[in-house]
Amino acid sequence: MDLTRVDVIPAPAGVPVSYVESQWHRISAELEADRALTRLAGMLDRDPCWDDLRTLAGVRDVPLDQAGRLMRLMATQRVSSFLSGQTVLGIVEIADEGEAPEAMDERTARHEVGLALGRSKDQAAFLITTYTRLVQEFPDFVTALTAGRITLGHCYVLHEETVVVTDPAALARIAGKALPLAQAQSATRFRTALRRLIQRHDPNAAERRRQARLARRVTYSNLGDGVSSMTVVARTEDVEAMRESIDDAAISLITADRAAADAEAAAASDTGSDAGQGATQSRPRLTTAQARSDAVVAALLGEVDDDGIVTYAPREHRQSRLELVIDVATAAGIKDNLARLGTDPICAGVARALMVDVEVIARALVADGTAHLLDLGQDTYLSAKQRAHIRTRDRATCRCCGRRATRGEMDHLVEFLRGGPSAPWNEWWLCRECHQRKTAGQLDVDGRTDHAVQITTPHGIVYCSTPPPYLDDPDRDSVLAARTTPVRFVLPPRRRPRPAPTPAPDPADDTPPF
Repeated sequence: MDLTRVDVIPAPAGVPVSYVESQWHRISAELEADRALTRLAGMLDRDPCWDDLRTLAGVRDVPLDQAGRLMRLMATQRVSSFLSGQTVLGIVEIADEGEAPEAMDERTARHEVGLALGRSKDQAAFLITTYTRLVQEFPDFVTALTAGRITLGHCYVLHEETVVVTDPAALARIAGKALPLAQAQSATRFRTALRRLIQRHDPNAAERRRQARLARRVTYSNLGDGVSSMTVVARTEDVEAMRESIDDAAISLITADRAAADAEAAAASDTGSDAGQGATQSRPRLTTAQARSDAVVAALLGEVDDDGIVTYAPREHRQSRLELVIDVATAAGIKDNLARLGTDPICAGVARALMVDVEVIARALVADGTAHLLDLGQDTYLSAKQRAHIRTRDRATCRCCGRRATRGEMDHLVEFLRGGPSAPWNEWWLCRECHQRKTAGQLDVDGRTDHAVQITTPHGIVYCSTPPPYLDDPDRDSVLAARTTPVRFVLPPRRRPRPAPTPAPDPADDTPPF
């Protein structure tokens, strides 16, 4: 409908001009918003192109509802990735000598590119080196970037992590398996998955790991004002064991501090002393960071009192338990897949032999094919209930937003009061905020928590949440990531406001026709 060609007709008798004009503007705005949503939906259904810039410029000032703003945001992000891909190709084209009669040398190229981008020559040289390597060795990633399926951050992660890989065949295998992971994960999670791929496929990974372990060290730094820092570089499994021990000791210190504060408050209330209550309220509570620091000092030097003074008192060495992760088929002897002991992979025979060592081994049984957690050894979690299983299966990470949620909450996908059973396929781990949003009906969920759950936000963004694999397998994870349904937008039903009732005529208003 072309609003510019509509003839102005007289308003019905008894209807004020102001009301007619307001309804005219409302209908015009709704039609304009509908046209903008149709154009945005078309952008999201195909690969971005240069014409999308004109489309975004046309809908920039259109008043949209929240769903329309989200569509515009997603379209803008896709166009931004497209422009980043064009920038990569443009810089490589400028820096490439080719067959031009007057080829640019390296110094001239970095100077010209730096001036064009408003960067220094060193920054321009870094961009030329990085983008040239991406185009030459990872053309599929550049294509995905231009198509808006990944971001430039994924490309930077790929370049940084694969610089150490010198085998061309291994680099090609890593790139082929890394692209589905990049399209299904954020840049931060993609970095972790890419490191696992490199460990699996790079023949020099074992030697680099050995060389890295030779760099174990402890460094010190004086921060001033009577405090200093100490940094420990050690094996990952040793650092994880120390972290667990420190966190347990910190929780004990925080619990004791809260108990002491409650005792002081109770004593002050019994005596009825206002001064005592004021001193108790002003008493600083022990933070988590402070508790960890005190726990480290106490573990190395002795006990720490309330004033932070350390009293040396040797303690018995605490033996850490190692976690053995093995799939069902391997545990039964049907297959010989790799298992994991701590952070290191081990062969199937050694894993089956270690399953009987209940004194120092905590067993985790996973499903064959997906590596989803099925069961935890009863010797370790004898008194733990299903909450511990769900928290461990989901890696203490919110299944809705992906945020780390060590103090999260277990939730029933189908509410217990509505017949939802307390079973692993109906329970998942959520942060408190997402749990409240789901309870309030702001998130529409469907599926099984042990396989895949489709989540729809109030404004139409749809994505899939699967439990993270408990046993690492980069090859399998790449295949599963390629099957994962990408984030998409489904326009929710448009709720048009009901027209206001026709008001009574105002004698002071203009008399129609106008």
